[in-house]
Amino acid sequence: MREERLPHAATALIGLLTILGVALVSDRIFWQLQRQTNETLNYPLLYWVQSLTTLLLGVICALVAWYLFTRLPDAYRWGWVYLILGLLLLLYPQIYLSQTPWIKFLTIGPFSRLFNALAQYHWQGLLYASGGFIAGIGLVWLVLGRGKETN
Repeated sequence: MREERLPHAATALIGLLTILGVALVSDRIFWQLQRQTNETLNYPLLYWVQSLTTLLLGVICALVAWYLFTRLPDAYRWGWVYLILGLLLLLYPQIYLSQTPWIKFLTIGPFSRLFNALAQYHWQGLLYASGGFIAGIGLVWLVLGRGKETN
């Protein structure tokens, strides 16, 4: 039984990392192109790249979701991982800008590197949008109850 679960965990993790990787690379390409556009004033190229990278991310998220829902019958707890990580990415601006005392623990210690790295990305970027996609995949996975653990 244990040998069968490792590929499921690896597949779910690879799907998650693929979505995040495409979002990060797309954001980097878009921001680099935006800097060049400010110098050359070639805005149509910037808009095309933004539209196509957003479409690419949406297609990849749909493919990952389809694969996870159809191929991983007993990986129900990965829905929680997707939901929590997606909500963290999606709600990051609100968490970071919030001045409530209980949020302070997220910006110190081991979480400080994560939050400082996320601070580089604008809330309108694809990393932010991928948080919504990832949370949506996790929520649908949990609501559908696909593959509830049988043992």
